[in-house]
Amino acid sequence: MNECIIIELNINNKKGYIISLYRSPSQSTDEFDEFISNLEQTLNDISSLNPSFMMILGDFNAKSSSWYSKDTTSPEDFRIESLTSFYSFTQIISAPTHILPTSSSCIDLIFTDQPNIIMNSGVHSSLHPNCHHQIIFSKINLKIEYPLPYERLVWNYGKANVEAINLVINRFNWENLFEGKNVNEQVHLFNDTILNIFKNFIPNKILTFDDSDPPWINEQIKNLIRLKNGMFKLYLQNGKKQNDYILLQNANHQLSELLNRNKKKYYDRLTAKLNNPNTSAKAYWSILKTFVNGKKIPSIPPLFKNGQFVTNFLSKANIFNSFFAEQCTNIVTDSTVPSTPSFVSNISTLITL
Repeated sequence: MNECIIIELNINNKKGYIISLYRSPSQSTDEFDEFISNLEQTLNDISSLNPSFMMILGDFNAKSSSWYSKDTTSPEDFRIESLTSFYSFTQIISAPTHILPTSSSCIDLIFTDQPNIIMNSGVHSSLHPNCHHQIIFSKINLKIEYPLPYERLVWNYGKANVEAINLVINRFNWENLFEGKNVNEQVHLFNDTILNIFKNFIPNKILTFDDSDPPWINEQIKNLIRLKNGMFKLYLQNGKKQNDYILLQNANHQLSELLNRNKKKYYDRLTAKLNNPNTSAKAYWSILKTFVNGKKIPSIPPLFKNGQFVTNFLSKANIFNSFFAEQCTNIVTDSTVPSTPSFVSNISTLITL
C-alpha cells in the first residue's frame, strides 16, 4: 500500500510543494516499478510549474549508505536515490529513524531541491514506546529570496577572427586615445575599446539564465517541456482519449531521453576536466563543488546578524564587505601615484584567444 499527500504553498507569490508519502516495505517488483513511475511523473509535473522549492518526506522504507553510513543499498533503494538525484534533491536526514532492539536504519527521509532554506533538521525520539519509527523534522526559512533570471553576454571564442583582431589593435591610435587622460580614464577607455573590437570579430549573443534550472537544461528541453504540458492539457480536454495518451507518452519518453543524454554529457565533461592534470586548481575545486553540492541557489546560507537571520543576497554581501573592511586600516602618507605614459606599445601581444 502506498499513500501520497501533496501540499502547495504560496509565499510572496512564489509556489513551493511539499510531498508526504509512504511506501510499503512488502511491495512486489511490479508494484515498486509502479511506485517509481508515479513518483517520477509527480516530480515531472511539479517541476514543469517552476516551483521555488520542493520537499519530499515520509517513510520510504528505503536505505542507502549515502544517507546513513551503517545502512546498505539495495537495487530498489538505488533507484529511489537515482531518481531523487536526477531532480537535484538532497537527502538531509543522516541518523537512524527506525530503531529495533537488534538493528537500526534510516528509512524515514526528507529530500529537498533547495537545501539552502533548511535552517535545522534531525531526529526526535518517538512519542510512543511501542513505535519503532522516530520523528524526523526540518525547520525551513520560507522568506528566503531567490535570484531572478538574468541576462549574460556569451562569447564563442572558438570562432574568433584572431587575425582581424590583431590587425585592428595594431592599427588603432592608442596614443591619441590616452592623451591627456589620467590612469583611471585610460583603463576605462582601454576596456571599452577592446570590448568593442571583440564584439565585432568574436561571435556573441545575449542569453537568459535562470539559476533554478539545472545546467543541462537548454532551450530545446524547455520547448519539449512546454510541448508535453500542452499535450497533457489536450489529453484532459479531449476526455483522455487513447490516441492523445500515446502521443503524450511518446513526448514524455522523448523528453526523458533528452534529459538523460544532456545530463550525462554535462557530467562526462566535468569528469574529464577533473581527470585532466592540466586543469587549474581553481577550476578543479569549482567543478568538485558542482558534484558535492547540488544546490540551485548560492551556497552561502542565511547569516545570523544582530539576533536576526539575513537571507537577502545584497545584505549578506554588505555584511561580508563590512567585516573584511574592518580588518584593514588606511595608512596616511605623503606618497603620490607616479605619472604614466599615454603610449602603449606592442599591445597585440596581450591578446590571446
